[in-house]
Amino acid sequence: KDFALKIYSGDLERNLTSLNHELNAFEILATSRINIANLNAFTEKFPSISYSWIEGSLPQRNSSTTNAISECIEELSSLYKLNPSELIAIDAIESSADLHHQLINRIDILQAINGFPEEWIDKFILREKELRILLEDGISFGFDILSFSDFGHHNMLRSKNGKYYFVDFEFFGKDSTVKLFGDLFSHPKGSLTSQELK
Repeated sequence: KDFALKIYSGDLERNLTSLNHELNAFEILATSRINIANLNAFTEKFPSISYSWIEGSLPQRNSSTTNAISECIEELSSLYKLNPSELIAIDAIESSADLHHQLINRIDILQAINGFPEEWIDKFILREKELRILLEDGISFGFDILSFSDFGHHNMLRSKNGKYYFVDFEFFGKDSTVKLFGDLFSHPKGSLTSQELK
């Protein structure tokens, strides 16, 4: 049978952490109504995981996209009903301070890339300035939901029978609802239209 193989890239400790989060996600999501692939095998020696092949494609930008988003959000609501887990998502956001810290790290990474568009960096810097106001207010988000923590169209597949499947769970764990929908609304690979955002 066809299968998909995912090999983690990075240092060994980070790869093993990602693998652990992915395995926990498969175990927890198996009790939900969220569509995922079947786990086949994994190895820690050379951190990687294989799962059943899903015949499908990334959601296309067409008139049905808005309905697809509504369907996916409805499915994600079932995350609230799953048994609680102590697994905190990788790069989880609990407060405005966490959010600010992650944004600063991303700005540093982008500025180190030769030829990266300056206007994109300027947008990140503008967001960083806006976040300083939140920092003064000390806003707390809290780990109130089990989350993919990297949610968006880039991690979804639409099968031939029309069902939507979610893939890529290496950041899975308890995180903020704010982060979950922030990923959906503002992820660079999401590109939602104003109508879809509504």
